[in-house]
Amino acid sequence: MSKLKDNGKSPREYIYLDTVEMNSLLAQFEDGIPQLIKNVQQTTTSTLESSTKQKHHEESAGLNSNKASMGRSAMETGSETNGKMNQLAIDTVYNDFAVDLVEKELEDAELLKVTSKQSEGSIVKLKQPFSLLDFKSLSEITRNKSAIHLMKLADDFDDSWVEGFDSFKKSTDFLNSLFPDTVMFKLKSSLVFAETSNLRMNLTQLQMLALSTRKITVLGEVESIIESDDSAAYQHSDENNITDAMQYLLPGLSVNILSTFTGIKKDDRLIKPIAIYFE
Repeated sequence: MSKLKDNGKSPREYIYLDTVEMNSLLAQFEDGIPQLIKNVQQTTTSTLESSTKQKHHEESAGLNSNKASMGRSAMETGSETNGKMNQLAIDTVYNDFAVDLVEKELEDAELLKVTSKQSEGSIVKLKQPFSLLDFKSLSEITRNKSAIHLMKLADDFDDSWVEGFDSFKKSTDFLNSLFPDTVMFKLKSSLVFAETSNLRMNLTQLQMLALSTRKITVLGEVESIIESDDSAAYQHSDENNITDAMQYLLPGLSVNILSTFTGIKKDDRLIKPIAIYFE
C-alpha cells in the first residue's frame, strides 16, 4: 500500500487482461520472465501465510475413531482450500506484476507509443474517454419477449415502436453474429476489440461502465488501419477472382457497419488489447 500512498495514486482496476499475449511479450525480453518470477516470489513470500491450523478436541474418555477421521478430513479440506486460495493470489499477483513489467520493458526499449496514430504492429498505451459497445447483451435483450410488453406500458406508446424495435432486433442479432464474443471500446481515433473470455467483469457489471466518466487506459497492439469508411474501397479489382473477392467481403462489410454504429473513419486504428484498466 505504501507504493500507492507515496505516488498518490488510486489502485488500478483491471477490466481486461490477455495473459497469452502478455507472456508472449515478456518472453521476448531477455530478463522478462525471470524478473517477473523474482518479483512474484518476493511479494508472495512476504504476504502469503499458511492459514491451516490443527486443533485437538479431546474428551476425558479419549477420541473415538470416527471423530479422529472427521478431524483429519476437516484439516485436509481446509488445507486444500487454503492452497487454492494461495494459488489464486499468486496468479493475480503474477498477472498484475506482468502488466507493469511489460510496460516498463517496452518503455525502456522505446517501443511503447502514447498516441494512436502509429503503424500496424506498434504497441500503444492510450488513456482516453471511451464508449462501450456490447452487441451480445443488446441481442439478448431484444430477443426477450417481455421487452415489447414493457414498451407498451409507456404512456406515449405508439404502434410504430414495435416495427422499429423489430428492425433494431434484427440489427443487433446480425452484429452479434458478425462480432461474436467481443466487447468494443471506442476511443478518440481507434476501436478496441476485447475478447469476452479475458474480461474481469461479467457483462452485467460491464454495463455500469457505460455511465463512467473516467478515462480508460488501453495497452494494446495496432492490428490495422482504416483505409476508408466506404465498403466499396475494399472490393478487389479482379471481380472474376472469387477467392480475392471473398477475402475483402467481410472486412468491407464490417467497416461499413462499424462506421455507422461507432463512427470510425478513415485513418482510425483497430486495436487488439493486452490490458485494459482504470488508474
